[in-house]
Amino acid sequence: MIGYLTGTIRNKKATEVIIDTNGVGYLCKISVLTSEKIGSNGETVELFIHTYVREDDISLFGFLSEIEKEIYLKLISVSGIGSKMGLAVQSTFSASDLLDIVRNEQVEMLVMIPGVGKKTAERLILELKDKFKLLIAPRSEKDIAGSLPKDLGTPSLISEAVFALEALGFYRKKCEMVVTKIMREQPDINIEGLIRQSLKAMR
Repeated sequence: MIGYLTGTIRNKKATEVIIDTNGVGYLCKISVLTSEKIGSNGETVELFIHTYVREDDISLFGFLSEIEKEIYLKLISVSGIGSKMGLAVQSTFSASDLLDIVRNEQVEMLVMIPGVGKKTAERLILELKDKFKLLIAPRSEKDIAGSLPKDLGTPSLISEAVFALEALGFYRKKCEMVVTKIMREQPDINIEGLIRQSLKAMR
């Protein structure tokens, strides 16, 4: 059972990649978002692997992080959601966005996924909401800073506070909103004060 691969990208397409590991080429199915992030042919890549085994098929599915792999496994555990649909979901939304969508029961967002109707979206939320409760999708400082207002000049401080609050179980969107508001009102606040004030604001 293959759980992890690292090697050189030999050939990359929108939904699959061949990874050369010590002269052996592994074909991995990936989401469109993963394809956009892993680089170009000739570059090194690391993927966490789900090995899918059936009588007539053995397929490898690759993910950039363990949390993305775990989300995928929970997705395909839902009745009616197969391996292709699981990748379609992760090709449409990042891990952090998908967690927020399910937790906030945003059916209207899930129906944007190709092949997902209202009933399927409702079933996804019903079956995944509890399973997603303890999952936290890490986001890079660059990702967080890019989603915040451009007139705030302290993205590192903001992203650090958002990371800390998200780790405590608060939803990312609410964390960003509260932290941004406090930073506007108190631009000279330090990280400890920012987190403390944010916690008070979200109670």
